[in-house]
Amino acid sequence: MAVLLDLLQDTLYRHVNVGLLTAPKGQRLIMASSIFPDFIRLADGQFYLDPKRVTRHALPESSVSRTPYPPDIVMIFSWGSAAPKNIAKYLDAYRNLYPSTCIILVTASTLSANFRSRTSSRLALRPVVKFLQHAIGNDEESRSPPKVLVHVLSNSGLVNFISVSEVYRQLSGTNSTLPHVLLVLDSTPGGDSLIEEHKRWALGIATGIASYLPWSQICTTVLCTFWIFCVIGIPSLFGVENLASQSRRKLNDTSLLRDSATRLYIYSESDEIIGWRQVGEHATEARQRGWRVIEKRFEGTAHVGHMKTYPGLYMDAIQKAWVSHWERGSDRRARKLYD
Repeated sequence: MAVLLDLLQDTLYRHVNVGLLTAPKGQRLIMASSIFPDFIRLADGQFYLDPKRVTRHALPESSVSRTPYPPDIVMIFSWGSAAPKNIAKYLDAYRNLYPSTCIILVTASTLSANFRSRTSSRLALRPVVKFLQHAIGNDEESRSPPKVLVHVLSNSGLVNFISVSEVYRQLSGTNSTLPHVLLVLDSTPGGDSLIEEHKRWALGIATGIASYLPWSQICTTVLCTFWIFCVIGIPSLFGVENLASQSRRKLNDTSLLRDSATRLYIYSESDEIIGWRQVGEHATEARQRGWRVIEKRFEGTAHVGHMKTYPGLYMDAIQKAWVSHWERGSDRRARKLYD
């Protein structure tokens, strides 16, 4: 029964996603690499930047010398239906901070992240995983393993990150986990209780698809609430776990993600879509399971709005977390950053 419901859920996603997203009111969909200058398109919503093929005349010279221990690869998993101009702010920030680093970008649509099956998600993300394998090499025993920084935004980005991690393990071998040094978790993960989270989920989905619909966001939120109970609530009665809840659970699975990495949780009490207590609880659980955890809490910032409001403090927190991993070595003592 669970397999049948999963198939029906994926079919519903495909039909509704096509109907809503083929004719948006604005240029919100990621359809070609020209949307992100200098980036090469791997597949739908999957891009990479090879710094060796890009001129650096637009980058500040000081950024080359002031950054110690630069990562070899930065992977960014954007939030659902994020506008390219908003994603570009993160791309530019990393290009300025680490001008010699390869950047991989995986975008998300709100509907695909929330309503397609995990199988479909993994299949869609195989191209970026194959490129990642090529970029880092398959020799896990090398003396100089690749330094990878992963940046995940919101639950939609988390869903894609977990799928990429699963595909990487599948293609690399059952004991191989996606190599990364720092995992930045911005406005994620949210809670996993349908009863407690349905209002936040409805608001998050409505925010992501509102620009494609002719009526107000309030009407969209009401419809999304009904949709959530039908597409997530009813299947849950038959043992089908939604992708957001799966991803929250798998994020602390040491068989999928290596606990040698440092984690930076970034969140705000003002976030109306992802509860700050739920993020804090997950950070505590991760710390108890062996991860080195850093928390950065912003005041008065909206969902995935911390970078927009405090760009300097935001990137500084990431850089501090990255450098501290190398300077502290195997030290797993947790600390909190409340600047």
